Amino acid sequence: VFILILYLLPQSTRLTDSDVSIETELELNADALKSRWPAERAQLWYASQPWLLGANYLPSTSVNVLEMWQDKFDEITIKRELQWANNRLRMNTLRVFLHVLVWMEDSSQFFKRLDTFLDIAEKNNLKIMLVLFDECWNADPHLGEQPEPIPGVHNSQWVRCP
Repeated sequence: VFILILYLLPQSTRLTDSDVSIETELELNADALKSRWPAERAQLWYASQPWLLGANYLPSTSVNVLEMWQDKFDEITIKRELQWANNRLRMNTLRVFLHVLVWMEDSSQFFKRLDTFLDIAEKNNLKIMLVLFDECWNADPHLGEQPEPIPGVHNSQWVRCP
């Protein structure tokens, strides 16, 4: 559907890679339609899935997602808390936010930490929903040391993603 929508956009607003021709886009769209599951198969798959139980996750040692993915990436705390999420709380899914500033600063380190996080989650039978570059809360995000949390204020140092 996404490729079809791109095809229907006027040429000047299309978001496709310049190396991809319209013919290639149409071919990819046709292939996607061929591989689409029939409704019955999708319903059977859905019925076989466990009830999702989870939460938004931020390590207890981080005030926001910038701190979570930077040099203070706390593998020890993440291991402990993800074990608790699965073993004690019986969670099977977590939503985790990513921040574009960390990726822009050092994408290879960002992906290394993300891979580490996903490996820990997999070892604890947790499925992860990644939220890509959220844009809300404090208007002035910056790399480096993050401010202390404000007591009694939920997500007091959450930062937007420009």
